Amino acid sequence: PEWVDSPQSLMTATGDILYASGANTLAKLAKPGSDLFLQNTSGGVLSWAAAGGATLTAKQAATSGTNVDFTGIPSGTKWIAVLLEQVCTTSAGDIGLQIGDAGGIETSSYLGTLGGFLGTAAHTTNMSTDFKLVNPTSGDSGYSGIAFLKLQESSSFTWICSSAGMGAMGNGSDLDMCGGVKVLSAELTQLRIMTGDTFDTSPASGNIAIQYGS
Repeated sequence: PEWVDSPQSLMTATGDILYASGANTLAKLAKPGSDLFLQNTSGGVLSWAAAGGATLTAKQAATSGTNVDFTGIPSGTKWIAVLLEQVCTTSAGDIGLQIGDAGGIETSSYLGTLGGFLGTAAHTTNMSTDFKLVNPTSGDSGYSGIAFLKLQESSSFTWICSSAGMGAMGNGSDLDMCGGVKVLSAELTQLRIMTGDTFDTSPASGNIAIQYGS
């Protein structure tokens, strides 16, 4: 073919890619850094994109106060796993999850239900101000488990939350499960694990981390 631009005029280097960006038009895609893949974008233009993967944050102590915040969640995040390790409260206060965007943490319009079992006795509670993860039966319990957030629709910033089980140690054999939905005002950038009580160190010192990916 007769290219408008010749390979020599594009000054290629080792690892560069030459491709047709239009009719009779040659373009160069420069060699990228590592861990990227080649994608075909709108109009047939080639570009490099980050390889899909997961980022695990450092764990934060949940041993005092009422909130543990994770900020700086990057654009394009489509799923988040919230990892609780023996998280305790001083008395029977709920442990919940709230999400937010650049405008801040949102504290309303959470829809869903938490259900649990203490032995053979069942208990339930509805969501409104947060995704309810745990409804403790006493303060002498440390809860461990994973809450999973998944972006259902990026155009409306709709997030689904599900927890298959938060199990208690210490006083009582409690297992809590939840499912809910929350529509944000904009793209998610932060989340908060909160309690209506106070995080504590009895019967164990709790930690929380998150893992996320695109």
